[in-house]
Amino acid sequence: MEKITDILKICALLFAVIYAAWSDHRAAKIGNRPLIFTALAGFALNALAGFTPGARGFSAEAASAALCDAALGFALPFALLVALFCLRALGAGDIKLLMTVGSLMGAGFVLRTLLYSFVFGGLLALAVAIAHRRLISGLAELGRHMYACLLHRTLLPYGPRAETGSAADHTAGSATRSADPATDHTTGPAADPAADANSNRAGPPRAVRFFTAAGGRAVKFSFAVLLGALAALLLPL
Repeated sequence: MEKITDILKICALLFAVIYAAWSDHRAAKIGNRPLIFTALAGFALNALAGFTPGARGFSAEAASAALCDAALGFALPFALLVALFCLRALGAGDIKLLMTVGSLMGAGFVLRTLLYSFVFGGLLALAVAIAHRRLISGLAELGRHMYACLLHRTLLPYGPRAETGSAADHTAGSATRSADPATDHTTGPAADPAADANSNRAGPPRAVRFFTAAGGRAVKFSFAVLLGALAALLLPL
C-alpha cells in the first residue's frame, strides 16, 4: 500500500507543478481549484499511509505521523515566504503551489524543493539577463532600489509615487497647472483619464520582483518550482 500511495503522490506532484507552470505561462495566473483539490488529495494519500499490509491493518500512529508531516509541509512555505509576498517579490500562486507540494510530499521534501527553486530561479534570471544584454542595467536598478529602501528606512517596496514624489507633492503640482489645456504649455494635450489612472495604479517597480531579470523581464517562479520539484525527486539530500 505504501508503494501505491507513493506513486500516486508523485503523479499528483507532477500534475500540480506542470499545471502551475503551464497556467502561469499561458495566463500569468495559477488557478486555485486544481491546487486545492491536489492538496486535499495529498492529505488523503498521507492518511492512507496508516494502512499497512498484512494482519496489522490500520495503524493510527503511522497515519497521524504522515498527516502531521503533511500539515507541517503545508504550513512551512507560507511561514517562510509570507515576507516575500508582502514585499511583492513572490506571488500568492507561487506560495500556494509550494503549500500543495508540502501537503503531498511532506516538510522535508518541500524544503528541498524550495532550496532548489531559489537556485534555479536565480540561474534562470541570470540567463535571461545575459541573453538580453541587460545584466548591468538590471543590477544598477536593483542597487537603486536597495538604496531607496535604506534611505526610507523600510523594507517595504516603494511604488511609483515614492519614485516620483509623494501624493501630496503630486496633488500640489497638479493644482498649479492651468485649467485650460490650450493655455497649458507644460503638459501639452489634455491627459487621457485612463492613462492617468494606469500611471497612478499601485504596483511594484521592476527591481522589487525577486526573480526579475535585467530589463524587467520577469522569470516565472513556477518554472523554478517545477525544476526544483524534479531535482528534489531525483537528487534527494
